Amino acid sequence: MNRDSAMSMVAGLLDRSAERVAELVADPRRFDRREIYRIADIWDNNTFPLFRVVGVRPLWLRERLARACLR
Repeated sequence: MNRDSAMSMVAGLLDRSAERVAELVADPRRFDRREIYRIADIWDNNTFPLFRVVGVRPLWLRERLARACLR
């Protein structure tokens, strides 16, 4: 996994999270505070480990750590 593909993957996950939050808040009658909290909590707990992986060398270790973070 090279740096560009890792960052693309993280960006895609972040974009999907933002889209999901937008879906959840679009209709006040269907507002799901727990789901928004869960999404925010995932990013809060995993942001540092995900971005730390980007600079790891060798590449095999970076891939292993990235996979562990995404699990």
